[in-house]
Amino acid sequence: MLAVGVLGWVGIFRLTRGHILSIGEREFYLAAVAIGNSPVHLVMKHLIPNALSSVIVATTLRTAAAILLESTLSLLGFRVQRPQVSWGNMLYTAQSLTVITTYPWLWIPLGL
Repeated sequence: MLAVGVLGWVGIFRLTRGHILSIGEREFYLAAVAIGNSPVHLVMKHLIPNALSSVIVATTLRTAAAILLESTLSLLGFRVQRPQVSWGNMLYTAQSLTVITTYPWLWIPLGL
């Protein structure tokens, strides 16, 4: 999970950088620069509010992808040790025939 976290921010950074560069070319931002607003005002009032929505969406999707990757790796056997709980550990445990037939509420929500 450390490797997923360390390598996962790069795509979000590239998206944020591109979005901020595109905001810098829009008329409202150029007008704010032309009337002499300070750089702090430009960042706080124009760049951050306009880029925040795309950053939130990208972060949410990246978090979901990291959870899915962790559960897939755990299911394949590259999992964390037993006392710690993860979706992959729960799915791996659910592969038992007794769990599948007797406790379907343990594996159906996780599989879906």
